Amino acid sequence: MAFIKKLAGETILYGMSNILPRILNYLVITYYLTRKFPENIYAKHGTYYAFTAFILVIFSFRMETAFFRFGNQKQQRESAFGTALIIVAGISVLLSALIFGFARPLADILSANPDEYYIVQWFVAITLLDAVVAVPFARLRLEGRPLFFAAVKVLNVVINIALIFLFLEMIPWLADHGHHFWQGWVDKNRLMDYVFLANLLASAAIAVFMIPYFHFRTWTFDRALARKMMIYAAPLVVVGAASMVNLFADRLLIANWVGFDDSGIYNGAVKIAILMNLFATAFNYAAEPFFFSQSDHLDARTIYARVAQAFTLAASVLMLGILLYLDQIQILIGRNYRAGLTIIPYSLVAYVFLGLYYNFSIWFKLKDRTGLGALIGIGGVVVTYLVNYFTLKVWHTGYIGSAYAALACFSFMALATYVTGQRYFRIPYDLRRMAAYLAGALMLFGVSELLRLYITGTLVIFILNTFLLVAFVALVWLVDRRNLKALLQF
Repeated sequence: MAFIKKLAGETILYGMSNILPRILNYLVITYYLTRKFPENIYAKHGTYYAFTAFILVIFSFRMETAFFRFGNQKQQRESAFGTALIIVAGISVLLSALIFGFARPLADILSANPDEYYIVQWFVAITLLDAVVAVPFARLRLEGRPLFFAAVKVLNVVINIALIFLFLEMIPWLADHGHHFWQGWVDKNRLMDYVFLANLLASAAIAVFMIPYFHFRTWTFDRALARKMMIYAAPLVVVGAASMVNLFADRLLIANWVGFDDSGIYNGAVKIAILMNLFATAFNYAAEPFFFSQSDHLDARTIYARVAQAFTLAASVLMLGILLYLDQIQILIGRNYRAGLTIIPYSLVAYVFLGLYYNFSIWFKLKDRTGLGALIGIGGVVVTYLVNYFTLKVWHTGYIGSAYAALACFSFMALATYVTGQRYFRIPYDLRRMAAYLAGALMLFGVSELLRLYITGTLVIFILNTFLLVAFVALVWLVDRRNLKALLQF
């Protein structure tokens, strides 16, 4: 069986579920909001979504991965599904009630305005809804239904976009043109609030849409299985929370240690680098259930090694493409945010290492050594905090310090996971080839930047960069074609 082709196909489909919504976000929401709001207001957008990403890991208690681990066998799937759903529902409701009680102090931390406690409550409700549907979405992944998965994810974003334009454009237009019924519906001093409200309503709509896929009639709760799943997942919650801190804490740290304007610029610019994160996330969505399903295969370790090599090559091509066409891609964000584009090379390489971490981390999920994975995640948080502290607060490098921190963190996590994995679950990764792909892409980007010193003209630079990208792909094929052919046939 062509394992790489199967995984590549599912990665593309899961990529659609992540990339298409994000493309809609870029082309509509990011493009629109970075022009609609000043930097200090847009910073709040990034801060609250960082908060949501963090608490979602705790609300869902990583039951998706636990479901892959214990629901992989069909005879146990229904009990694993029902047990996971009941665990998530119980934890989410309890934590929601707790956070609601501390909404004011949390609003003070997140936006320096305790009167915005209702926004914290909205985001808690969003997280509750997203956590509850996480296990049904995981079932779609395990059962190989990426097209439906992608369609629902895109529907979520379409509803969100429609509601944003309803609240921010259509209703204000109606109010301004004599439609008195709508005049009390929109406060023009709180327009960002309506962006958040649109998200809440979109999440509620998707939760309602997914009700048939909860399989209520087949639910069973197995106490013994619940204990196993929670013991397995608890360290993964630490891993997930640490990952969210590593991915999103930079917005909050920049806001507090540098300023909200800088946080807004960083939040806008990093949206471009997140294109690489989307690819890594799409890969992880496809790879995690795939890795579990192949765990009993005789060539499982070889499969994992070949997958990591294929990921590195694809990520290197994507990274080089983003860097070479940054002049064109930057139009996705407003002009006031383009000062932050200096972070892009560092952030892109950081997300490549994050993808490698996803590859290397499969060993502790398969071997039930998730506690060691938690320690590595905590180590990543320490690296993130220390590098941010020294670069932002001591050395005053500005927001680029957070890009350095992300690179340091994800490279540390990838290296630590690789080293421990080789000790407990040896996988024959071809590190030399993987390093060559990444180094080659960075070298050609360096050539492009060097030539810019002597060449002017947007069209000339565009043609030159296109030549460099094609040259990279051609060079990799010429030098490594025998190995690549074997990789494609594997």
